[in-house]
Amino acid sequence: MPLAHQLRDRIARALTIHVEPKRQALRAIVRDATLPMGTRFRAQLDLNKLPRYTRPSNIHGRCPESGTSRGLVVEHKLSRILFRERALGGEIPGSRSGLQDNMNLLASAPSDITASEEKDHRMLQLLLPDNI
Repeated sequence: MPLAHQLRDRIARALTIHVEPKRQALRAIVRDATLPMGTRFRAQLDLNKLPRYTRPSNIHGRCPESGTSRGLVVEHKLSRILFRERALGGEIPGSRSGLQDNMNLLASAPSDITASEEKDHRMLQLLLPDNI
């Protein structure tokens, strides 16, 4: 069963989508300086009567499975822990572990050079200018 904050987040998102057209119309009326002041004032009162939790600024990013709002990988809408598990499991296409990249480098290195010598060689290439 989802946690309370997950349920609250789902309800807030649904209500925000439902109320958003009305909110935008009222905000346009309030900002329109060509309209009479009474109309703008009534629109502002109606805008203030809308529930607070239907404001788009109150919607926070949250992982749909774990419910956590911290450590969110926004592109995939997952917490960092779930993202890591799925990336390592191969469920997320195009994502690879940094450790796998290092292993691929070591596998492609010549076999007579040890890993520490390869690392030293790469460091020297970075530090020395090309024209020497």
